[in-house]
Formats: sequence, C-alpha cells, structure tokens
Amino acid sequence: MKHWIATLLIALISLPAVAADKVAILSTKFVLERKFKLMETVAKSHGIELAWTQVDAEGEAGAKRVLDGARMVLFDAPRSDDSAQIERVAGKWLREKALPTTSINVMSPPVRMRAIAMDKAQAQRVFDYYVGGTRINHERLFQYLSAIINNKDTASIEPPMALPNGGIYHPAYDKLVFDKLADYLTWWDAKTGRSWVAAPIIGVEMSSSYISDGQQRMLDETVQAIEQAGAFPLMFYRGSRTARATREASAGGPPTVAASATQGATGGRPVWAGAGAATAGQTATAAVAAAGRPPRGGGGGRPAATEAATATEEDLLSAGTQFPNPKEVAAVAVDEPLITYRGKVLPQVLMVNTFLGVDPEARKAWHKAMGVPVINVLSYRTGTRAEYYKDNVGVSSFYLPFSLTNAEYIGLQDPVVLTANEGGELTPMPEQMNLLVGKAVNLARLQTAANTDKQVALFFWNHPPGEKNQGASNLNVPRSLEYLVARLRAEGYAFDETNEAAVIAAVGQMLRPAYRPGTLPELMKTAHWDFMPLVDYQRWFATLPAPIRAATDKFWGPAEKSYWIAKKDGVTGFVIPRMKLGKLVIMPQPMRSESAASEKDEKKMFHDTKVPLNHFYMATYLWTRAQFKANAIVHFGTHGTQEWTPGKERGLWAYDDPNILVGNTPIIYPYIVDNIGEAIHVKRRGRGVIVSHQTPAFAPAGLSDDFVKINDQIREYQSLDSGLVKDNNRKLIIEQAVKMNIHKDLKWKVADLERDFDKFLRDIEDYLEDLGAAMQPLGLHTLGKDAERAHQISNVMQMLGQPLYEKTGVKNAKAAFKGDYKQLQQTKPYRFVEDYVFADKPLDELTDPQLKKLAQRGREFAIALRAAWEVEGVSKGLSARWIDPSYGGDPIRNPDALHTGRNMYGFDPGRVPTKAAYEAGKQAVQQLITTYQATHGKFPEKLAFTMWSTETMRHLGMLEAQILYAMGVKPTWDEGGRVTGMAVIPVAELGVKLQ
Repeated sequence: MKHWIATLLIALISLPAVAADKVAILSTKFVLERKFKLMETVAKSHGIELAWTQVDAEGEAGAKRVLDGARMVLFDAPRSDDSAQIERVAGKWLREKALPTTSINVMSPPVRMRAIAMDKAQAQRVFDYYVGGTRINHERLFQYLSAIINNKDTASIEPPMALPNGGIYHPAYDKLVFDKLADYLTWWDAKTGRSWVAAPIIGVEMSSSYISDGQQRMLDETVQAIEQAGAFPLMFYRGSRTARATREASAGGPPTVAASATQGATGGRPVWAGAGAATAGQTATAAVAAAGRPPRGGGGGRPAATEAATATEEDLLSAGTQFPNPKEVAAVAVDEPLITYRGKVLPQVLMVNTFLGVDPEARKAWHKAMGVPVINVLSYRTGTRAEYYKDNVGVSSFYLPFSLTNAEYIGLQDPVVLTANEGGELTPMPEQMNLLVGKAVNLARLQTAANTDKQVALFFWNHPPGEKNQGASNLNVPRSLEYLVARLRAEGYAFDETNEAAVIAAVGQMLRPAYRPGTLPELMKTAHWDFMPLVDYQRWFATLPAPIRAATDKFWGPAEKSYWIAKKDGVTGFVIPRMKLGKLVIMPQPMRSESAASEKDEKKMFHDTKVPLNHFYMATYLWTRAQFKANAIVHFGTHGTQEWTPGKERGLWAYDDPNILVGNTPIIYPYIVDNIGEAIHVKRRGRGVIVSHQTPAFAPAGLSDDFVKINDQIREYQSLDSGLVKDNNRKLIIEQAVKMNIHKDLKWKVADLERDFDKFLRDIEDYLEDLGAAMQPLGLHTLGKDAERAHQISNVMQMLGQPLYEKTGVKNAKAAFKGDYKQLQQTKPYRFVEDYVFADKPLDELTDPQLKKLAQRGREFAIALRAAWEVEGVSKGLSARWIDPSYGGDPIRNPDALHTGRNMYGFDPGRVPTKAAYEAGKQAVQQLITTYQATHGKFPEKLAFTMWSTETMRHLGMLEAQILYAMGVKPTWDEGGRVTGMAVIPVAELGVKLQ
C-alpha cells in the first residue's frame, strides 16, 4: 500500500503545472518599468502571469513573448507616440488575435481609455484600477481580471480606490494622503513634536502618478531631507488622473481652452471657504495682509502691490495672445485649499516636480499670485546615476522643451536634476538632494529675515581686463552701485553709504595686485581686503571629489603656490580683496587666469569650459559663504565667468564647477536685456535669477542691423536640437559672418568655417562682445535710473521707427540721422515725440488718426522705459520673492522687451517660425512632394500634419513652416525677427501649375 501511495505521489508531482492566466502589458520606455515589476508580484499571488514589454526596447521579440498565450491585453500608452509605437511593432498580431484589450492613454485627450474587443464598462473599471495604482488597486485589478478571464461574477470585488482629487503626501502617514490641510498640520505637529508655524515652509508640487505608479522613493527622501534641514514639508498634488478622466468622461471629453484656463490655478477644485480665506476679489498678498501677517522679506522690505479681481475667462484667454512678451495678466486668487491656510499661502518656496506642458499662461499667473520663488525639479530618466555622471550634456537638447524651455517661460528658476533611473525607479542622488533642499531652505530663510540682518556679497567684473576696469556691458557700475546701495539702505539694509568716487578708488586698490606683481602687501595696508586661512581652505578642498582636486592641482599646482597667498599674524592664507560696507561686501570676481601676471591668457580663458577653477577663485567664493556667511550673492551685470566654468551643459551635477563656487546661496543677477543667449547660461548653469536692465540709449546711426541679426542667429542656433533647422542656422551664421567680413578680422578662411564651426562660433561670440563694447552709446546705463530726457525721446522715436518717419516726412532715416547727434533734436520725428509723448500735448490736436495712434503707442513706450523696476527686481531677489518672467531683446527692435527688471527667458513664440526654420520647412515640403511624385507619378492632393508644441520649441517652427509653405504662403518678419504677417507666394515661384 505504501509503495502504491508513493508511486501515486510521484506521478502527481510529475504532472505539468496548471498554466496561470496570462495578461500582457505593452508599453514603451516612456513608462518606467518599476510599475510593472511591482504589479508582477501582486498578479502572481492571484494566479495570473503578468508579461510586459517596452516595445521600443525589445521590439517584435518582446511583443511575441508577452502575447503568446495571453488571455487579455493592456496598453500602457500615455501619449499618441506610444500608441503609434505599439501599433508599428505589434499591430498585426493584435488584430489577428483579437484579444480583449484596454488601451490606457492618460496623456491623450480626448479619449484617455479605449475598449477593444471587450465590454466598455469592464474596460473602464480596468482603467480605474490601473490608473489609480497603489498596492490595493493592483490587488483588486488582478482579482477583477481573473474573474473576467474565467467568466466569474465580479460583483463581490471591491471597486477601485481613488486617490483624493488633490492631496498632501507624507510617507509616515498610514493612509499616505491627506485631503485636508488642517488635518495634515495637526498630524505633523503631533508626529514630529515640532510646530510647523516656526519652521521654513517648503512646498513641493508633484504628480499623483508618482504615488499610483510606485515612484515614492524620491518623494519619501525629499520629505525626509526637508525635515532634516529643519523645515516643514508640504508635498501636494492638485488633481488625480482618475478624477480627471472621470470628469472628462461625464462631460463628454476634455475641457475647452477657456475651461482649462479658468481651472488652471486650482486644478478644477472648489475654492476653500475656510476661515480667513481670500475672497474672489483678493489676491494672495491682500489675503495675507488681511490675516495680519507682514509681507515676507522683513524689516524694510518693499510691500507687494495689491491688485484686485480674479481673472475672467476672457482675461486668461487674451493673456496668451500678446506675444512675444505677454503683457501683465490679470491677477488670480491662490485658492488652492491644500496650500492656503486662514487666507495665507503657506509655502515660502515651491519646488515643482511635475509636468509643465499644460496651459503655461494659467500656471504663470498662479505662481505670480503666490509671489514666491519656484525651483524646477528634474529627473534623469534616460539613464542611471553612473550614466548621469558621465554625461557631459546633462539635459539633452531633445528634452529641452519638456524640462527647461517651458519652465523658464513660466518663470521657474534654478533647475536641479534630483533623480536618476535605477532599473525603472527614480532614485535621488544624495548630493543633488542637498543642492535642491539646501537652496530651497536658504531662500525661505532669506525671505523671512529682516533686511537689517541680511549679509550680501556683490561681485563685479574686471572685463575687459584692466587695472581699473569695472565692466558690465554698457552698465555704469560705480554709479549703479552708489544708487543701489542708497535704495537698499532706504529699505532697511545695514549697508554703509558710499559714492561713485569711493567705489572707483577702492576698485583700483583691489585690482592692482592682479596687474602688478609684488603689490599684494600694498593692498594689505588698505581697508579693502580680508583673509581666508589656508588650512580652512584645504579642509574644504579635501571634501571635493578626487578627480576635481586632481585636475585643479595638475593645472594650477597646490593651493599654497597661489599668487594670492600671504601671511597674516603668522598664519598663511589667501588675501581676499573686498570693499566692506557694513553687511555688504563689493568684490572683484577673481580672474580665470588667477592674475594678469600669469602665463595663462585671461581673454582666452574667459569662456573656457575646460580649464578647471584655480584655488584663489574657489577660495574667494568659499570666503563669501563660509566666513562672511552671505545670505545672498549679487552677480552684478553682464557677464561674469562663474556660469561658464567646467561642467555639464545643462542639468548640472552638484560638483560641477559653477555649483562648487556658489553652493546653495541664492544668486541675483542683473543682466542687460538684449543679451538673451548668454543670460540663459545664468539660468541653466549659474543658479541665478535674472533681473534685466536696459541698454543705454544709442544714436540712430550707431545701431547695426547686421550686429543684431547675427546675434539672433547665434541665439537660435544654440537653442536648437540637431537637424535641418540647426544646419540652416549654421549656414546663415556663416553667410552673415562672411558678409560682415568677420572671418577676415578673425583671420579665418571661408573654407575652414564649416569644418571647424564650433570653434569659429566661440570666436565670433568673443568678437561680437568686443565689438559691442566698442560701440558708442549715448553714455552708460545706471541700474534703476532713467536715461536723460533727450535720450529717452531718441529711444521712443526709434522704437516707433519707420511708420513715424514716413508720417513725418522723413523718407531716408539713415541719411537724415547721419550727422551730429545734436542735430537729431531738430528733426520732425524727434520733435513729434518730444511734443506729443513727453510734453503731453493734447492728442486731440492730431487730426491724422495714424499719428494719434503713434503718439499713444509712444506714451506706452515712455512708461515702459522707466528703469525703477530694475532696483525693485534686485530688491525682490534679495527678499526671495517671485520675479516676473519676460522675453528680452534689443528694445529698439523689440519694444516688448520692456519693461526691464524681469527674469528673461529664451523662447519667443512671436518669432515662430524663424527664417532658418522656414527655409528648413520649405525644403522638407519640397522633398516630400518630389518623393511622392516619383512614387505615384502625380502631385499629392492632400497633406496632413500633426503639430506638437514641444517640436515647435525644439525647432523654432519648422513644422509650422511646412504647413505655411504647403498652403502657398510665407511669413513676413520685422527687422527684429518677429513675424508680422503672411505673404502669398507667387505661383511661378512655387513651380506648380494650377488646374
């Protein structure tokens, strides 16, 4: 009997196992695989084999593997691109098998869910389980799928558990998400034994999908880092994917543009009616004031203006139409209940870790209403931490629209790459976490500090090199400093008074040792120096990664060999030049070559991103942070070298040279408004927030159209992704350089320009910078001060331009303005502006409606030319307040660059398509038509185009150009490159025959 039982057991064991029900998931690399790995374990516990593939990684082999034997299919295809890839790889098999399929397309309105070969109600429930995510929904999902596959009753299976439509996340909370702020505040105080009221408040906006898809590690570690820094974390999302899909389904589709704009500030959630909440007519600032809390910034901080009324649909719709530089948008109330408490917006600093591609105008208005600085949090999704370290680019040009361009347009600052992709899990890099949270906490503390307590370090440039030079691209640095110090003293800053002469004298003393070997002891006899002990510097230097230390020592030698080493009271250390004015220090930014006496060429090193930092350069910045303990650094004027030092192109590592220098100290950077291309480096590499300032007035004859044109072409080239448009831009730059004979000045041969273009481009930029400095402006600009009246009249006259010249009888402006500048004041255009713009002569005197319109526009320009916003922008930066974004450019050719005092961005919708993009689009359509004719023997009758905003930003309008050319029209551009209209292309030029 025992033998028989044993034989039976062996036979049973030998039988093949019953195959589990198989469910296939087809997706792409856009969806990180951690979600699928988490679901695999849950599926197995319910007797389901979950097989998944990313079709762009595994191709047909992967699709075949997961579909063989599958009983049901899920598409995780957020974008239409993902759906298209699945179709290309597996479409044929899917149609042959005709398996029940739920297509989940969370980023693809108007249909975010499609049922294929299955009941729509069942597919909707699968969608809700899947998109809701989390362990509990995964459990219920596979119970439900098992019941469907095996024709069992589904009534007993619990429905999907949806996340609240807007919630506050904390990893220590057993339910993960609070749906009420007051509950979270009470819980946090009890949990930590601390009071949130007394801590810096750091808001973190994230996507609910991170919770749903199991990407909680970066959330958890961010919360932990904020708390360890002594701050209060307020991590929230404004709406959930399931709630959005349900809302759209019940409404018959996604919201209209108007509805999106209206809901943009709150995610569509109701206005919180809690005690002290802002009424519809109050801005956030007004509500805070009503609650009795003083404006952040302390002391004599400038109070924010209170603007009435929330935006109407019409306001928000029209706000996005005035490109290139949208005008003031109507104020919106920050009525999001998750971050508003008793009428106060709680976050002092906001970190945004979510997609920014939807309704940027509404988001910009929302951030402006909050009035706090916003940091852009990025992920290195395409590789691991090790791959990120090796990547010299950091953020590839392909991802620029998603990660940087849109964020800059909205007004976000200081992009920080926080996480890398470790096996599908977004994993924080510790040094990057310190970079992010350290900066946020420092901004929050700067915001609440009294002005009288703030320590500020201000760096000026010794450029072009010279013993007494303070250079900043047509900015009068000494006079600007006198005026800025006076204004900030009036706001309660504990700065000593100074004047232009005192600044000039001190600059000469601080710079002399760099130009005259052996004069360091002379500086040490003055009041304009400080001291950093060598041992303190070496202790800090030892904390840097070994490769960085080795590169510095190899190129420059050990720190003790520095030109700036001396002894003070028997202690060896660095002499740090600085002019001390109470709690302000004014300092020359160190030379990249350490001194003019060095064998290194300072001019060649100025933009060099290969040569490592020298010890003195690092010691100077370390002194400002570690010994002087600066709460903020002002980089004064265009442009210094910190943002040009070695490191990734974008998305910098914590130990890239620009970050080594400034650490987590807030950076405010006044920058000339017409140099957008280099200002972008400040934003992406310098950790700075821009405060634009005006160009000086120029005589009409002094302006060079060629100079502006090649500058614009270079800016466009640097912002483009690789491809036909970039190739066209390169050709345009070469053509323009040859036309201007720049290649001859630089001793380049035309034949060499294309072959070694990148080096030639660097030489052109240096050349243009020198040329710009050599132009003869009508004086220099003083930060925050208006130009003299005659110069303002000249500027407005030129801004009105050719329409004014023609209406006042000046046919040839260049000839009319060719002589002595003083004669300009006798011309009819000048006198018209003087009388009807600046003298306020009644406009009713003007019988010509066009002249009347020109006068009205001139008055708008005169207001925009006021410079007071510039010092106000610096003041906002020093109080860690929001600084409005704007497009820049030459104010004469692009009046929308005014007013100044704002945070410039680089992408300008008003220039789409650019000339280079139009030529590239034209070529593409011509090639398409030629190919079609060769294949089909006839002219195409229909063309279809799919437009993507990200492609517009990446190629500056190449797709739009294709559509325009296919329609037989081409843009017209003004002298500043803005699209002003369309012109019909003659049939003969198109080369087609009309039938």
